[in-house]
Amino acid sequence: MLHVRVITPAALTGEVLTTAVDCPAVANVIRLPGAAVDPPGDCVEFDVAREGANEILADLRALGLKETGAITVEEIDLSISDAADKAEADAPGHSEDAVIWEELAARTAAETRLTWSYLVFLALAVQIAAIGALLDQPILIVGAMVLGPDFGPVAAFCFGALQRTCRSSAEPPAPSSSGSRSPSP
Repeated sequence: MLHVRVITPAALTGEVLTTAVDCPAVANVIRLPGAAVDPPGDCVEFDVAREGANEILADLRALGLKETGAITVEEIDLSISDAADKAEADAPGHSEDAVIWEELAARTAAETRLTWSYLVFLALAVQIAAIGALLDQPILIVGAMVLGPDFGPVAAFCFGALQRTCRSSAEPPAPSSSGSRSPSP
């Protein structure tokens, strides 16, 4: 389960509540009128099954809450609730297999920035791999693979290729800065 907190302008609170209540993967909906100070508005909180997160996040984004409010998502370690159990049962698929596209996009973006530490680790990994190749020492090559920071860029490339393929065949392209509605596999 995931916990979602939405800061919404008062004018959109009804639509946010309807979106949350109508989704079978959502449980434990809370409305706190006037609770938000910056940006001003209401706070709506609810729990959602991982399998239903993409749909509900896309619907909330479509309301323009990224620009006028905020959407925050947290992982729930333990939930003792029959309503939460029912939401997980009603959501399609298995929570272990659910990919939350917004989360994956944020993680790959954070792991692909060109920083000094990235360049240093890359240079060290290349040097260790070159020494391993010259000395015919596979253990050094494996060590270079462990030290090398190349997983983030490879994951980002694969994610971008998948998103481009899915969008071009299934849906109209979403704006690149927001990625409003991401397809599910």
